Amino acid sequence: MSPTGSASWWPWKSSKLDLMERHLDDMKKHMEEVKANKDKLIADKDKLIADKDKLIADKDKLIADKDAQLEELRADKDAQLKELKADKDAQIEDLRADKERLYDELQLQKMETLRELSRVKVVANNRALIQIAVARYSSKSSFTQGLEKFVNEHLLTDTKILSEYGREVCKKLRDFGFPGKEESVAKELADLMSARIK
Repeated sequence: MSPTGSASWWPWKSSKLDLMERHLDDMKKHMEEVKANKDKLIADKDKLIADKDKLIADKDKLIADKDAQLEELRADKDAQLKELKADKDAQIEDLRADKERLYDELQLQKMETLRELSRVKVVANNRALIQIAVARYSSKSSFTQGLEKFVNEHLLTDTKILSEYGREVCKKLRDFGFPGKEESVAKELADLMSARIK
């Protein structure tokens, strides 16, 4: 019986309980859907984080690979530059050595040519050349007087000692391979002047 004594109370209660159970079932399903959505969102978020971490790792790897390539290129460039510089320095040194060798050979050839000329060449008009030179030096004197004046003023400081100019002439003669010993030249000039005085 119902609280009022009516027999219709139990059907009403049964209907109310069914409604509440259905409502609870709907809420339970809704909670399960919310939980499922939340789990899906968390899974999606974890996947995004994992993808982001992978992108960062890939980026770091690319940067590391690029740095390694740049370092390798820099090392190759430095090695090539050092090799080119070493080759250039070696070529310059070879050219310098060749230049010095050729210069030395040329000087030796010149000296040998002068020595050969001093041995084989004969100048027939030596006296004429000397006469012309002495005439230009002392035009009012005879050849013998002009020669004597030139020797006294330029080659000897006295009758037996070479002047500084005379020593320089001897040095030039020696440089070109001619006999030019100062003592011998001084003696010959002194003998020449002594013979002239006599």
